[in-house]
Amino acid sequence: MVRHCTCRSARVPLNPISIRMIFLLLLLLGAAPVRGGETGALAGHVVDAESGEAVGWTTVVVEGLERARISDAEGYFFFANLPPGTHLLQTLHVGYHDARFEVEVAAGDTNHVDLAIGHHHLELQSVLIEARSGRPLSPLEAPEVVFSGSTLRQNLSRTIA
Repeated sequence: MVRHCTCRSARVPLNPISIRMIFLLLLLLGAAPVRGGETGALAGHVVDAESGEAVGWTTVVVEGLERARISDAEGYFFFANLPPGTHLLQTLHVGYHDARFEVEVAAGDTNHVDLAIGHHHLELQSVLIEARSGRPLSPLEAPEVVFSGSTLRQNLSRTIA
């Protein structure tokens, strides 16, 4: 048996305050920017300037936005939801010069960049380590080992066997 249902909507009278609230809500929603279209993304790869090899675990900072990422072991990083325009990236890695790169980000697009950073040779002063101890390093100050003939024969037979 098939049943048919006829549904009727209830008519709710709108007062002037309700109409104003709906109008204001529609106005605000219409004026709100579309989030996906106004931002862009930046994908990059940090490499050694001399060898071209990946430089992993490099800190990459977008200056002015206070956003940072650490590249993975292969030197790759990614920033999502960046405002479109020109941005300044800074790279930080021990043993490499701090470097700055100007990059462009387009709305609704992902820009790909390669950041080549140069070595910074670290020169350290020599370090002298001294230690003093009131006791000998080994409990055997003057070891003396005496083997008898029978002990030598027993040890010799074990090592040959």
